[in-house]
Amino acid sequence: MEIWLRGGEEGAGLRELYARCRERGYLAAVYRSGTGDLTDLTAALLLHNRRALAAREP
Repeated sequence: MEIWLRGGEEGAGLRELYARCRERGYLAAVYRSGTGDLTDLTAALLLHNRRALAAREP
């Protein structure tokens, strides 16, 4: 299960959620965002990865 928390957001209730995930055989992954714009940062990451891939191609 993926859990996304906004920057500064508390993870109240995460212990209970972790326990429920374990009971069902799920692994909980918690992502905490920072203060940057998610769309801009994701686009920059994708562009970087594409350029790195292109540099490796023959």
